[in-house]
Amino acid sequence: MHLIRDVYLDIALACVGIAYALHEWRGVPLQTLGLLLACISLALWIKAGHDLGDAFAVLPRASKLVEVGLYRRLRHPIYLFSTLTLIGIAVALQVPVLYYFILLVVLAQIIRARTEEKVLGKRFGSAYAEYKSRTWF
Repeated sequence: MHLIRDVYLDIALACVGIAYALHEWRGVPLQTLGLLLACISLALWIKAGHDLGDAFAVLPRASKLVEVGLYRRLRHPIYLFSTLTLIGIAVALQVPVLYYFILLVVLAQIIRARTEEKVLGKRFGSAYAEYKSRTWF
Protein backbone atom coordinates (compact mmCIF):
# COMPACT_ATOMS: atom_id res chain seq x y z
CA MET A 1 0.00 0.00 0.00
CA HIS A 2 2.85 2.39 0.79
CA LEU A 3 4.40 1.69 -2.61
CA ILE A 4 1.19 2.77 -4.37
CA ARG A 5 0.94 5.92 -2.24
CA ASP A 6 4.58 6.69 -3.06
CA VAL A 7 3.87 6.35 -6.79
CA TYR A 8 1.10 8.98 -6.57
CA LEU A 9 3.39 11.27 -4.61
CA ASP A 10 6.14 10.77 -7.20
CA ILE A 11 3.73 11.67 -10.01
CA ALA A 12 2.62 14.82 -8.21
CA LEU A 13 6.20 15.89 -7.42
CA ALA A 14 7.32 15.23 -10.99
CA CYS A 15 4.45 17.39 -12.22
CA VAL A 16 5.47 20.22 -9.92
CA GLY A 17 9.03 19.97 -11.24
CA ILE A 18 7.88 19.94 -14.87
CA ALA A 19 5.57 22.89 -14.28
CA TYR A 20 8.36 24.85 -12.59
CA ALA A 21 10.73 24.11 -15.46
CA LEU A 22 8.08 25.12 -18.00
CA HIS A 23 7.40 28.34 -16.13
CA GLU A 24 11.13 29.17 -15.96
CA TRP A 25 11.59 28.31 -19.62
CA ARG A 26 8.52 29.97 -21.10
CA GLY A 27 7.38 32.29 -18.32
CA VAL A 28 3.68 31.55 -18.98
CA PRO A 29 1.96 31.22 -15.60
CA LEU A 30 -1.49 30.27 -16.92
CA GLN A 31 -0.09 27.42 -18.98
CA THR A 32 2.02 26.33 -16.03
CA LEU A 33 -1.07 26.24 -13.80
CA GLY A 34 -2.88 24.21 -16.45
CA LEU A 35 -0.05 21.69 -16.53
CA LEU A 36 0.00 21.47 -12.75
CA LEU A 37 -3.77 20.93 -12.65
CA ALA A 38 -3.55 18.24 -15.34
CA CYS A 39 -0.71 16.37 -13.64
CA ILE A 40 -2.13 16.46 -10.12
CA SER A 41 -5.61 15.54 -11.36
CA LEU A 42 -4.17 12.69 -13.40
CA ALA A 43 -2.46 11.29 -10.30
CA LEU A 44 -5.74 11.55 -8.35
CA TRP A 45 -7.66 9.99 -11.27
CA ILE A 46 -5.29 7.00 -11.19
CA LYS A 47 -5.66 6.79 -7.40
CA ALA A 48 -9.47 6.82 -7.72
CA GLY A 49 -9.27 3.95 -10.20
CA HIS A 50 -7.10 2.02 -7.78
CA ASP A 51 -9.51 2.74 -4.90
CA LEU A 52 -12.43 1.53 -7.03
CA GLY A 53 -10.62 -1.74 -7.78
CA ASP A 54 -12.74 -4.52 -9.24
CA ALA A 55 -15.92 -2.47 -8.79
CA PHE A 56 -14.92 -0.49 -11.91
CA ALA A 57 -17.31 -0.85 -14.84
CA VAL A 58 -18.01 1.22 -17.93
CA LEU A 59 -21.74 0.90 -17.31
CA PRO A 60 -22.97 1.11 -13.69
CA ARG A 61 -23.57 -2.36 -12.23
CA ALA A 62 -23.52 -1.80 -8.44
CA SER A 63 -21.46 -4.84 -7.52
CA LYS A 64 -20.36 -3.28 -4.23
CA LEU A 65 -20.43 0.07 -2.45
CA VAL A 66 -16.88 1.48 -2.38
CA GLU A 67 -16.17 3.74 0.60
CA VAL A 68 -12.36 3.70 0.80
CA GLY A 69 -9.65 6.12 -0.31
CA LEU A 70 -10.99 9.06 -2.27
CA TYR A 71 -14.45 7.49 -2.13
CA ARG A 72 -14.64 8.31 1.59
CA ARG A 73 -15.26 11.96 0.65
CA LEU A 74 -16.26 11.90 -3.03
CA ARG A 75 -18.91 9.80 -4.74
CA HIS A 76 -17.47 10.26 -8.25
CA PRO A 77 -13.73 11.00 -8.04
CA ILE A 78 -12.99 9.37 -11.41
CA TYR A 79 -15.47 11.66 -13.14
CA LEU A 80 -14.21 14.70 -11.24
CA PHE A 81 -10.48 14.15 -11.73
CA SER A 82 -10.74 13.01 -15.36
CA THR A 83 -12.60 16.24 -16.11
CA LEU A 84 -10.07 18.35 -14.18
CA THR A 85 -7.27 16.62 -16.10
CA LEU A 86 -8.90 17.65 -19.39
CA ILE A 87 -9.39 21.21 -18.14
CA GLY A 88 -5.73 21.38 -17.14
CA ILE A 89 -4.66 20.13 -20.57
CA ALA A 90 -6.89 22.68 -22.29
CA VAL A 91 -5.50 25.53 -20.18
CA ALA A 92 -1.90 24.35 -20.74
CA LEU A 93 -2.34 24.04 -24.51
CA GLN A 94 -4.43 27.23 -24.88
CA VAL A 95 -6.64 25.70 -27.60
CA PRO A 96 -10.05 27.40 -27.29
CA VAL A 97 -11.99 24.66 -29.10
CA LEU A 98 -11.09 22.29 -26.25
CA TYR A 99 -13.24 24.37 -23.88
CA TYR A 100 -16.34 23.47 -25.91
CA PHE A 101 -15.35 19.81 -25.78
CA ILE A 102 -14.96 20.08 -22.00
CA LEU A 103 -18.50 21.45 -21.70
CA LEU A 104 -19.75 18.30 -23.43
CA VAL A 105 -17.62 16.14 -21.14
CA VAL A 106 -19.00 17.90 -18.05
CA LEU A 107 -22.57 17.29 -19.23
CA ALA A 108 -21.77 13.64 -19.96
CA GLN A 109 -20.16 13.20 -16.53
CA ILE A 110 -23.21 14.70 -14.78
CA ILE A 111 -25.51 12.34 -16.68
CA ARG A 112 -23.25 9.37 -15.87
CA ALA A 113 -23.13 10.33 -12.18
CA ARG A 114 -26.93 10.63 -11.96
CA THR A 115 -27.42 7.28 -13.69
CA GLU A 116 -24.88 5.64 -11.41
CA GLU A 117 -26.53 7.12 -8.32
CA LYS A 118 -29.91 5.70 -9.35
CA VAL A 119 -28.41 2.23 -9.82
CA LEU A 120 -26.52 2.38 -6.52
CA GLY A 121 -29.53 3.78 -4.66
CA LYS A 122 -31.73 0.99 -5.98
CA ARG A 123 -29.18 -1.71 -5.08
CA PHE A 124 -27.98 -0.44 -1.67
CA GLY A 125 -30.98 1.60 -0.45
CA SER A 126 -30.47 3.30 2.91
CA ALA A 127 -26.75 2.43 3.02
CA TYR A 128 -26.24 4.43 -0.17
CA ALA A 129 -28.45 7.27 1.08
CA GLU A 130 -26.30 7.51 4.22
CA TYR A 131 -23.09 7.39 2.14
CA LYS A 132 -24.47 10.06 -0.17
CA SER A 133 -25.30 12.32 2.80
CA ARG A 134 -21.66 12.38 3.97
CA THR A 135 -19.93 12.74 0.59
CA TRP A 136 -19.70 15.38 -2.14
CA PHE A 137 -20.32 14.83 -5.87
